Amino acid sequence: MQPADPNHESRATGRFWTVAAMLFAAGLVWIAQGSSLLFRDLWMDEVHSWLLLTAPTQSHMLNALADGADFNPPGWYLITRWLTAGGYPSELLFRSLSLVWMLLAAVAVWIILARRYSREIALLGVVAAASHPLVIYQSTEIRF
Repeated sequence: MQPADPNHESRATGRFWTVAAMLFAAGLVWIAQGSSLLFRDLWMDEVHSWLLLTAPTQSHMLNALADGADFNPPGWYLITRWLTAGGYPSELLFRSLSLVWMLLAAVAVWIILARRYSREIALLGVVAAASHPLVIYQSTEIRF
């Protein structure tokens, strides 16, 4: 039987505080930059997305996309329209869905990084990317 590693508990505690500090920093960045972005006025590209998402029928939306109303693939529109079917469309709802998509992308990046690097390095990479002002801004738009 091997003796217990006296540094194991110290390393685990250090990892915990490292992860806690990174999450705290990401939270501060979100509070400083992102939370108010959910409630700002729509800009022109978001108005186009709003009009497409609230089109009378899905076929009308797809025809408008095929005619060049937007040059992005229709996947986001189809999934967002499906998720909001039956509900009252609102700016906050559409912005929140974009935020969910960005969070899912961050999880995917973490999974990819964690396969190659340690969990701490993967988390650091995700926090560094997710706390970038452009990512925060884009994650609260009515388009992904």
